[in-house]
Amino acid sequence: MQNGAGSAGCMFIVGGSLTVSECVIANNVASFAGGGLFIASSNPVQISNVTFTGNATASQGSAINSQGAVMTITNS
Repeated sequence: MQNGAGSAGCMFIVGGSLTVSECVIANNVASFAGGGLFIASSNPVQISNVTFTGNATASQGSAINSQGAVMTITNS
């Protein structure tokens, strides 16, 4: 997945749960936070077997910026 934006270069999640698996999140750019993923949620987030590479942001979380999520990350 590749993209660019203000917050969240690839995915911007607010208030929902998220499961990401078996993928590459690469070369995304966010001008504020969350080059790869920006998550603003208190719901569960599961990330497994994901490669983050080449993501960038000027401020917070080049790969992941999480605002309150309960995260489980394996093999990533």
